[in-house]
Amino acid sequence: MSPGASCSGVPVPLRPAGTHTFLLPAAPPFVSKCTINRRDPRTASSCFGKAITPKRCFVVAGGLTWVDGVEEELMELQKTQEQSSGKLKKRPPLRRGKVYPQLPVPEHIPRPSYVGANIPQELPAVRQIHNAEGIAGMRAACKLAARVLDFAGTLVKPSVTTNEIDRAVHHMIVEAGAYPSPLGYGGFPKSICTSVNECVCHGLPDSTQLQVL
Repeated sequence: MSPGASCSGVPVPLRPAGTHTFLLPAAPPFVSKCTINRRDPRTASSCFGKAITPKRCFVVAGGLTWVDGVEEELMELQKTQEQSSGKLKKRPPLRRGKVYPQLPVPEHIPRPSYVGANIPQELPAVRQIHNAEGIAGMRAACKLAARVLDFAGTLVKPSVTTNEIDRAVHHMIVEAGAYPSPLGYGGFPKSICTSVNECVCHGLPDSTQLQVL
């Protein structure tokens, strides 16, 4: 960020040499002033926001439009990103591993209504309003969910399989007397989703080992 520039919406009182300011029309209220800086490839750093040289920067306020000189800056930025991405180590595509059988849930733990149904039930038109007992139950469930999420994060390490993470999280939930909500929803056979790399969402835990490239 150059001296005097701001991304908080406040006025920019100072402009370094080589800075051009453009006031653009039709600005939504949430759009704030920001600065487009050009990185010097000789001093570029991997740390965001460092090694910025004010050779040419634009302080922009308002809606998006095209400004002379911006095209060259964007093309140079794209070229730099392509060059840096070419140096990254390529990894093999994600392959599905062995999926292990569904883990059991003790009989004394209540099942959600969707368990056993391949198609999730429609939500009721009337929304539930919790009383004091219901609110206390919601708080307890949220606290448990937070602890489970923190615990699952500690298991994410190289050589650990996603199935091992699912098994550990499953046991933690049922030992607390709760039901793993993903299990059985729409026929999903696991207690968590593990979406690695190009697996966008709802990845099945399996024998895939986590790696560091």
